[in-house]
Amino acid sequence: MIAISVVVFGLLVAIVFSYEGPADRPQADIDGWVDVGTETVYFRHGGGELIDVKDLTIMLNLNGTSVELSPADLASSYGNPGWGLGDTIEIDTLDEWGITIDEDDYVGATIVHTGAGVVIQTGTLLGDEVVATATATATATATPPPTPSTPTAPEITGVYNDAPGTTSVVVNYAVNQSDAGTRVACGTDPSLGNWSLWDNGTLVHNVAISGLTESRTYYYGVYAYNGTDPSYYSNSSIYNFTTAEATRIFTPTSVVDTSGGDATVAQVNVGGDGTYTTYNMPKSGFDDLIYQQFNFTTGLADAPAQVLLRINHTGKEVKDVKIRVWEEDASTWHDEALTKTKTDTWLLDEVNVSTYIDSVNDINNLVVRYESYANQDNKEAYIDYVVVDVS
Repeated sequence: MIAISVVVFGLLVAIVFSYEGPADRPQADIDGWVDVGTETVYFRHGGGELIDVKDLTIMLNLNGTSVELSPADLASSYGNPGWGLGDTIEIDTLDEWGITIDEDDYVGATIVHTGAGVVIQTGTLLGDEVVATATATATATATPPPTPSTPTAPEITGVYNDAPGTTSVVVNYAVNQSDAGTRVACGTDPSLGNWSLWDNGTLVHNVAISGLTESRTYYYGVYAYNGTDPSYYSNSSIYNFTTAEATRIFTPTSVVDTSGGDATVAQVNVGGDGTYTTYNMPKSGFDDLIYQQFNFTTGLADAPAQVLLRINHTGKEVKDVKIRVWEEDASTWHDEALTKTKTDTWLLDEVNVSTYIDSVNDINNLVVRYESYANQDNKEAYIDYVVVDVS
């Protein structure tokens, strides 16, 4: 909405200011109004004498704040040396002094001819009169540049690492300066030494560290510097993690068959290669003397944390099926059920035997036997793959 108030010439007051000059006052018809939407005050020369801008000063009361455009200010903003018939002077109060104008504000104006030392015109352009309480000029009230703040070192918080893999880990942390340069130092002792690439331009960071060695303890810390002045920097505490132990997969080193079928190491070392053992099932129940036996020689020097047996098998005539696992320390067999099927579909079973295969002696003397049975004579089962995963 545009709020307009036209300065009426009947309101003219011939007030003489402390300007020196001739006593004759220039004669001119001047209209004034305010555009609230653009924070702009307008003055239009409606007739009369040409006024030399170098002799012109405009003072405004903007809702109690007194501001002023000197002849030099007007010459710069208006752009013409003379102010004549039909010419309009525009004053953007927001641009000049950072002052906004609302519909309910007061805007008063006084136009002074400094050459004659007299007021050409004074009056209200908008609202009810407010007594001026502050004085500003176009040059004196320009917004001062902000005082540069003293740089500070970034704060590093929330440092932690994801669960490490065998050869890598992700280090997570946050900083309070988005332009800070950050990186992670990592090493096998608290002196660190190996640095990640720089990670910049964000507050939350997730830095991947790779090329690590399995089952090894590493130490790490975070470094961050101020993006404006790198001499302001900070370091986190030193943390540590241990990389995971790689899973080791062992295949049988020898095979024994007592079923009258056939079984070799080559048939069970690779799954899905088209080779598999043939096991002749006994009738009407398990017979612990009829089996295919798979012997493992791992040669491990450390006790295992986890031992998983995987066996890929099938036989559509199978009524029940199991494996037997030898525990060397206790000199005993443990029976573990497998999944049975009435189709020729291969089944991959995984059996966790970590509760009793838990020593170097157990894992280095591991023996697994496969047994199943059918309801009829001369029925066969098949084994494609047998391995042990140790971690």
